[in-house]
Formats: sequence, C-alpha cells, structure tokens
Amino acid sequence: MRDEILRFYEQNAAEYARQAAEDWDPGSLKAFCEQVVKAHEQSSGGHSETAPRILDAGCGAGRDLNYFKEAGFEAEGFDGSSALVEIATRESGPKVWRADFRMLSLPKESYDGIWAYRSLIHLPPEGCQRAMASFFSAIKPGGILLVAFDFGEALKTEPKTYQHSGEAMASWLKQGGFAVISAGENPRAPERKIILARRL
Repeated sequence: MRDEILRFYEQNAAEYARQAAEDWDPGSLKAFCEQVVKAHEQSSGGHSETAPRILDAGCGAGRDLNYFKEAGFEAEGFDGSSALVEIATRESGPKVWRADFRMLSLPKESYDGIWAYRSLIHLPPEGCQRAMASFFSAIKPGGILLVAFDFGEALKTEPKTYQHSGEAMASWLKQGGFAVISAGENPRAPERKIILARRL
C-alpha cells in the first residue's frame, strides 16, 4: 500500500502542490509558533542567541516551511515523495530531505517544535504510534508537537488515507510521552482535527 501512496504523489506532485498552496491553516500555524517560541525561551532561560528550530514532518511541497522561515524560525523538513522534495527544495531551500515514516531516524532532542500537519493520514494506528516515539526522541524536553489529521474511523482511497478518532490520537500522544495542550478543528475544514501537545 505504501508504494501505491508514494506513486500517487510522484505522479501528482505538481497538482498536489497547487492544491496545498490554497489549503493552509493560518490559525494553527500561529498557535503552534507561539507555543514553540515559549518553549524555546523556557529551555534557554530567555538567553538563547539562536532561533527556535522546527521540523516540518511530511512537508509536501514546502508551503508551511516558507511560513516558518519568514517568521524567523530555523526550519527544515522531509517528505516521502522525491518529487515533492524536489519542489520543496526549489521553493524553500536546501534543508529538505526524503524520508519514510516507517523507517524514520531523526537527531535526538534537536527540535523545539515538530509540525505534522496531515502527514500521518497514510499511517495505520501502529504507524502513528511509531511516529510518536520518533517525535518524542527528536523534540527537546518541553518542546511542542502539532498533529493535524482527518478524524473518524474510515479508510479512504485515492490515495489510501486513514481516519482516526480524536480520542485515539490523544491516547497515542500521551502514551508517547506528550501532554495535550489543546484540541480543536480547522474551521475551514471541519473534518480535520488539530492537537497541540508538549513533550514531557
């Protein structure tokens, strides 16, 4: 199934990038960035001379990477599709690489925040749980994680997409070492759930 998903994005990268540019969530971006700045200040005692570091996990064509960079963050990202990585690199700079969530290896305690906006939608429950473990290892203590996902219980097609309940995602976060800060929905896409959490 994973090969089918990657093939879909490889074949439709340009159209996906166009649609993604029109489907962004400024409210969640703002809330996430505010929490990341607070976490960075707390971890450094307010004396850091470096910008907070953000990882865009599943960055697609780089839409949100550009937002983070323009907001003054040190941002980098990865995606499973080489075609989307190529677009993101062209649009957002060189700190983008190809990686598979199934075999994710991230530097330990390196990020003040991880942004996973609809990047877990192709993972079954066990895949989401593995992703939480990877995120926990990569985020600094007290750092911030945002996950956005389509909620429900169904499995969609073209490409295959999992829906998860808000309760299940919150449980995986807590099991993975995160405390939920807030949970809500995207007013522009009510089927989309957003959870903001802090690494314990």
